[in-house]
Formats: sequence, C-alpha cells, structure tokens
Amino acid sequence: MKSFRVRPRTLGALLLAVLLSTLIGGGALLAPTAQAEDAATTRTVTIPATRTTYTSSAATTKNFSTATTLFGSKTMYASYLGFDKLTLASGESITDASLNLNVTSVGGSGSTDVTVVPVNNSWTAAKVTYAARPAALGAEVNTTSTAPAGKTSALKLNASKVASQITTGASFEVRNTVSAAQLNFSATGAKAPTLTVTISTSGSSSNSSTSDKTSEATDSATDNGKMVFAHYFPPYPVSIDNKASDADYYARHYLVASGENGKYASVGGLLRDRPLTRDPISSNYKLADLKTEVRQAIDAGIDGFAVDILSLSGSNWDRTVLLMQAAEAVSSDFKIMLQVDATANAGKASDADLAAALATLSKYSSVYKVGGKVVISPFKAENKTASQWKSVLDLMKSKYSISTAFFPVFLNASKMSDYASISMGFGNWGARDPLLTANGPDYAAQAHKLGKLWMQPVAVQDERPNQKLYDEAGNTETLRAGWDKAISQDADWVLLTTWNDYSEGTSFAPSDDHGYSFLDISKYYATQFKTDAKPAITSDVIYVTHRIQSYKTKPSYSGVMVQWSGNRTTPRDTVELLTFLKASTTVSVKVGSKSYSYTAPAGVSAKTFALETGYTTVTATRSGSTVASVKTKDAVTATVTQQDLSYHAVSSSGR
Repeated sequence: MKSFRVRPRTLGALLLAVLLSTLIGGGALLAPTAQAEDAATTRTVTIPATRTTYTSSAATTKNFSTATTLFGSKTMYASYLGFDKLTLASGESITDASLNLNVTSVGGSGSTDVTVVPVNNSWTAAKVTYAARPAALGAEVNTTSTAPAGKTSALKLNASKVASQITTGASFEVRNTVSAAQLNFSATGAKAPTLTVTISTSGSSSNSSTSDKTSEATDSATDNGKMVFAHYFPPYPVSIDNKASDADYYARHYLVASGENGKYASVGGLLRDRPLTRDPISSNYKLADLKTEVRQAIDAGIDGFAVDILSLSGSNWDRTVLLMQAAEAVSSDFKIMLQVDATANAGKASDADLAAALATLSKYSSVYKVGGKVVISPFKAENKTASQWKSVLDLMKSKYSISTAFFPVFLNASKMSDYASISMGFGNWGARDPLLTANGPDYAAQAHKLGKLWMQPVAVQDERPNQKLYDEAGNTETLRAGWDKAISQDADWVLLTTWNDYSEGTSFAPSDDHGYSFLDISKYYATQFKTDAKPAITSDVIYVTHRIQSYKTKPSYSGVMVQWSGNRTTPRDTVELLTFLKASTTVSVKVGSKSYSYTAPAGVSAKTFALETGYTTVTATRSGSTVASVKTKDAVTATVTQQDLSYHAVSSSGR
C-alpha cells in the first residue's frame, strides 16, 4: 500500500497560493492541508572527470591532453573537463550539483572569479587544440566562483541548467576571468576534478491528475513558498572606478572629510564603510562586480534583489539595467524585483515615462514575476495614491501588454488598506532599533486579514553621517529581532533593508568593516524562515560585534550624529559575542585589558561585555581542544578623528 505524508503550509503560503490562483486563472486549488506525497529521499554521487585537457591561445595547434595540471585564465588558457553520463532511476531528479577542483595555485594577482560554461560533449581530449576546441553551449552555470589556492573548491552549479547535460554526459570549460590571474588545478589522480550530484526521489502526488500551476508556483522557491529579497541601492557598487582600493573613489572621496572638494567635511565624510575591496579587473568590470554580488546573495539564501529604481536615465539607471543582465547570466533562479523609489526622480516621472521604463526592465528574464505577472514594489508607495499607481500599471498593460502584480512597500504600513484593491501584498521599510523592531505593530496579521501577503523588513543598523543621525542597533539585536518577527508572525516574504546602502550604514553585503558576518548570520535565520525549522549547527562559529569608539566620543568637526528621537533603545558601549555552537563550550574573552570566561550553551546564544579600548580576542574550548577563536580586526580608540557609530564585526570562520 502506498504511504503518504501531509505537508502543512503556513497561512502566508496559503494566501500566496490563493493569490496565484487568481493571478494565473483556471485550475482548482489543491487541498491546502492534505497535499499527499510519497516521502522524498536523496542520495549523493561523485562522478570523476574522464577527459581533461586545456588550450592556449599562444599555441593554437598544440594539444595538452597529457598534462597533470590544468589552467584557466581570462584570455590565454581554458580547461575542458568531460564526465560520463549519470543514469537516473524512474522518479529521480538532480537537485544539486557542484564541480570540485583541487586548486594548486593562483598565479598573478591571486584573485579568482571562476566561470564554468557547458560545452559540446563530442570531443576527444587528444584532439583538442585552441583552434579546435569544444563549442560553448550557453552562459556560465556556476553560482559560486571563488577558488582559493591550496584547497578543493566546490563550485556550486545551477542544477536546473546542468541536469540534462549530466544525464547525457556533461562537459565544461573552466576559466578565471580576473585579469592577470591564472587558476592552476590538478588534472589526474586522487585530486582530479569531480562532479558531486545530489539526486532526489520526490513522491508522486495521489492527486496528480488535478495538479495545477498554482501549487507549482507556490512551491517553486522553497517548501513553504517563502521568499527573501535584499534591497539593492545602485549608487554604491563594488567599485565605482575600478582603481586600487587605497586610491579609488571610495578612498579618495566618500570615506574622508576632504573628499568631493570638502562637500562632507562638516560630518567627516559621507561614508564610514565600503564594499569588500578587490583588485582592479579588466574588461567589463561593472558587469563582473554585479555578477559577484548576485553570487554572494545566492550563497546567503537570498532569492533576489529588490532594485531601487532611482532614475530613468544616467548611471543609476544604467547600473539597474546591468543588474538585470548580471542576474540573467548567473542564475535563472535569482530574480530582480522592480522597486520604484517614489521619493526620487523615478517616482516623480510621468506615468507614461515610468510605465515605459518598467516595461524595458520587464523584458529581461531575470525580472521577478508571480503567476506570469511582473511584480512592481515601489518604495514609500504612499507618496502616490492608489489611483496614480493604477494608472502606471494600466499603461503597462494597455501599451506594452505587460501584466503586473502590485506589492507596495510603505514607510507607514498603517496605510495598507488604502491600496488593498490593487495590491497582492504589502511591505514596510521598518525600524533599525531592537526595541522598535520587536514591539512594532503586527502588520503581517493586518495584511493577512485583508487577504494579502506580508513582506517583513529585516535590518542590521542605521548610521547616517550626512543626516547627522543614527539608531542604536544593540550589536546584532536589531538583526535578530527582525528575523524573529518574520518567523513568529508568519511573514510570507522578507526584505533585507539594505544590501548596500552605505550612506545609511545599513548594508548586509560583504564590507570592509563587517566582512561576511552579518550576511552569514542572516543566512541561518533565512534558512529557518524558509524551512520552518531551526537549522542544525554543524560547525562552531563565533561572531564578535563592536563599535570602534564610545557613542559618547565627540569628533572635532561640527556635524555630530545624534540618536533618532522617540522611545528607542538606550545607546550602549558593548562588545557582543554571538555563538553558534554544536555543544556547550567554555569561552574565554579578553576585551582590551579585561578578561572574562563563561560557559556558552549549545545552539545560538548572545552575551555582551563592556567596550574597552584596544582589541577583543575570543577562544572557545571544549574537552581540552580549541574549537573556535577570533580577534577583532579594528581597534577601539578613546580619541577619534572621525565619528563612526556603526557596528564592526568579525567571525571565527575567517570570512
């Protein structure tokens, strides 16, 4: 007898299913609480490369099939890897795949941005030359691209793009696109390239004859239909001018008081942090950087960017268009949601001009759609009335034949009912203070009562030198409170606010001051949000967050930041240890000259200590062995030349 399991759905997922049914049209919605399936199983197989070679543009007719080391570079070297086909049993499908390379060294700059491109499988290693090399079959299929020297790097592949090739015999071209950097990796023996493939046997529905598009769309992103987006702010890309990090536009103008002819001298400079630095690269560096950011977001469990459409022309518009292209090139699963900024020039444009611009972006396959409808999610939507937004949406339909789904994001979500007639869901920009975040209105319940979806904001902190304002984030308390609210109040989507707005100090993106820490912490909660279960902790990691000065320390210039007014969290000077531990652990801490020790429990836990000048070092031991250790990168100082009230962070993982 066939056995079944019942997969419960959250209220948000049910609402999404109902909305999608309306948007798509036709087909009866499957019973939401009794979608019966066979229990799913998974297995993992490793497939070794059976053919390897490389080519050189400097030796166009030479064959290198006997080489024990393979090479990849931007223009000269390309390596080719061939794998025998994988046969699947009935009901099996490929759900995950990685290409594993044992990297012996990285020549030149030492940087990597590896691209893996599928090629025609009809080639013989002994016959391949630069003049007779396998033809490419499309764009890159890898969603991770970093390959450090001395390690076996698992380059995650987009399973949906490579599954058919793996089952018929896959071949790939491997290059390193960083200019003046050469990737070297092993070709033979135990360290030869391999494919690691996860195979799933999904249960067949007992009601498969009535399966409809609604249920497919609801479950396309995650098992419970939930999505995570990050607000992308075009003015602050990874690099503005592609110069060395100590002499680029960020270093010369945004991070110093003298920058841009002293425009921000009164506040000590426009920014306090910047995107994680890199070496200059050749060719289309703007596209390459955006592809890097897309990969970083995918790795953090983010499903797409909500791009802030500030203008309909100029550099910010150009970067928005390029972002659509970057997402398209990296992964068909990563989407861009169109977030018109109603406070900027784009929001002030005529209905006709705005509709035309949105129609242009909607032509890209990377645009986010629900039920075939392009999602339009304006920031501070209340700057326009519902009828004004409807006029834009109607123009997109009548003039460009583009159907839309409206998902406004408010600064004040209490106005949501005014827009209910034209909306599929609502969002709020949210607070960056733990007290306000935790105790704010239950907007998710209000949206659900209206039969709409809710997108919960999750933020790290807020520091605005140019506006002379900051919020007390309480180390990672604001971040954790936002995720707790999204999970406990059953939000349908989450919006990280923001990915990279450095002028407000709100970035999740990897940066000079906090590395990957905030993004990695967020990934844990994003997984819990999407799976309705706390993830298992498989490695011990400690995150240390701190300011580099007391909030009371005053700089010499006149534009001093003050806390936002209202009933907010009291400012504090603390170092926080956020621990993710497999088991109870003894943690030894030295903050400046003061030492502490405590027992941290298994799981996730936070503990704070008084901020002191100098560095903080942490060592975690269990059963006499060190399981994690970390030292802060930036020192705390008693006197300052620049007021910086943002929280810096380091991780024992080294990211």
